[in-house]
Amino acid sequence: MEHPAVYTCRMFSRSRKSRARTLVKGVCAGETRQVLNLLTDDFEFIDSRSVRVSGREAFADVLNGLGRMNLDLKIKHDLVAVHGDEVLMSGEQTSVDPLFNARTQWRVQFRGSKISEVQTYRGAGAPSIVRLVSAMQGDQIAGVKTPLQLFAAA
Repeated sequence: MEHPAVYTCRMFSRSRKSRARTLVKGVCAGETRQVLNLLTDDFEFIDSRSVRVSGREAFADVLNGLGRMNLDLKIKHDLVAVHGDEVLMSGEQTSVDPLFNARTQWRVQFRGSKISEVQTYRGAGAPSIVRLVSAMQGDQIAGVKTPLQLFAAA
């Protein structure tokens, strides 16, 4: 018979995997309210170009803008693993726009039962999804922090 603590840990892992999958599915389907219910108030999203969005409501603006882009995003995960408070997901992302077709990874950080941070990883040519959405909305998304970029003089 299994020790109760081991059983509880396994159940907690399954619950987090399920919530991480629900998050990704909700993002792709444009289910903003469903996604927001999974997040902490101080949630942080970091896209594949290290552009950060701070706060649930700022992330809602990104999700709504993403929906207006009509990308028909789909993500099929072939790997989902739990490591401590993180769920790591890997799979193929497809879209009607080939610019968004890529192998993608998501790191979903939990605080208790809520998601506190998500970071996405894509190849070197991948655009910043936050910058694209922000540009479409006239750079009106509060809570967006663009990383400082330094270039060497020629």
